[in-house]
Amino acid sequence: MEGAAAIAVLNEQRAANSIPPITTVDQSFANEWCPNEDTGPGPSDIGRIMSSGDEWGPDVSPWDDGPLHQREEYWPLYRAAGDVNVDGTACMGLGDEEPTPTTPTTYAYLGDEGPRNVPTEIDVTNESPEAPQQFVGLEQGQPTGPQLQFFVYGLGPVNASVWSLTTAAGSAVPDVKMADNASVIAHGFGPVSKYEGGWMIPPPLKPGTRYDGTVTWTSDRGQITQTFSFTTAVAENLIGLYYHQGARVVHGQSDAPNGYLVFSRGGHKLRAAIKSRSGALRYKTTFPLSRLANGTWRVCAFSGGGSSGYQPKKFCTPLRVANGRAV
Repeated sequence: MEGAAAIAVLNEQRAANSIPPITTVDQSFANEWCPNEDTGPGPSDIGRIMSSGDEWGPDVSPWDDGPLHQREEYWPLYRAAGDVNVDGTACMGLGDEEPTPTTPTTYAYLGDEGPRNVPTEIDVTNESPEAPQQFVGLEQGQPTGPQLQFFVYGLGPVNASVWSLTTAAGSAVPDVKMADNASVIAHGFGPVSKYEGGWMIPPPLKPGTRYDGTVTWTSDRGQITQTFSFTTAVAENLIGLYYHQGARVVHGQSDAPNGYLVFSRGGHKLRAAIKSRSGALRYKTTFPLSRLANGTWRVCAFSGGGSSGYQPKKFCTPLRVANGRAV
């Protein structure tokens, strides 16, 4: 996907984050320099970003693992962009900036789908010239939570003076870092207009959990407090239900807690919990077939959903039992 089609998806993502859209597609913004992001020809006043992947969708962008490049991708003032692919490399150029608001104005990019299904963590390994986490002392390759982007206009370069991130239940997330103008300058990178705001970088977060946050931005022109909320994506869940002919037991397992098995036949039902397994991340149980009368049963495994933070999963299979064995 490239060109107008890619920019249409980008606009879906911008809208999900309440960021104004790109209104003009101008392919010259990208094809004049792609695939030479740093020294290629073309206008010098556009934002250039390049990625080794070119996948687009409502919940995916070529720059999902590049929070520094996302600064250009979701910059709220840009109104024109071009996008081309060259041998699987995605190139996007953005420009035609709207005037900077004169009154304090804030925006936030929380994730490709906005405040819903925000990734619990990202692993930045190939961000160039540097990743935002390096501005606050975290090396590339160290997984972090979602690196939330904040844009602050009307106050000039700002610093985060107070910030917090808590679960909806009120539990504070520890060791949340802010990469702001001060940390960018201290790292030898600024000041640059693109750092009007910054990044909140928490540790990896819990899946399927709502978080509420605040950042107070301060400059010599004044102060503004930005509030936000989001919910992390539920975790993938794998359930297993297996036995072999002649076996005396059925095994059930799950990545999610609180799973269970249900054996049904006619009006009879038996339920067995899928229990935690000592020393392992998975949950597993072994059910003896001696508890089942002869005949054909339907056995189902369930787990996830609710407050578990995992996708709900269900799997069922017939099971024929004779004299305490699978046949």
